Amino acid sequence: MEAIERDEMFDIIDGQQRLTAIIIFVRCLVNVLAKGYDKGQLEYIKQDYLENRKKPKLNALEYDRDYFYDVIITNDDNKHKPQTPSQERILEAKEFFTKALKNKEIAQLEKIFQAMQKAQIIKFEFSNKKRFCVNV
Repeated sequence: MEAIERDEMFDIIDGQQRLTAIIIFVRCLVNVLAKGYDKGQLEYIKQDYLENRKKPKLNALEYDRDYFYDVIITNDDNKHKPQTPSQERILEAKEFFTKALKNKEIAQLEKIFQAMQKAQIIKFEFSNKKRFCVNV
């Protein structure tokens, strides 16, 4: 996850699936709104939630990183075929959200997006990662 004010990267300890689902949802929302919606507003949404200055807002784990970037962040479905079960789930989530959002009116989509914008992320920074590890 990127901290915009300091241009730092963070490891996500809990909530990876939720953040990934939100990013996939936003990609699908942008795709559905692309026809007949304000292009400037769509660009704002993409920069705020997906990618800013060619830096993705969320990177997947190493083995899914390229696939996630191409299929979700840059919206290029033709560059890769899913190679792993997790990549298949990424594609299935994109297809699920796209199908669900296509049936909504623009006013409904805006309400959903506004509700999503109210979500908060709680961030705890640790200066010494080893100090906070638990040995089992």
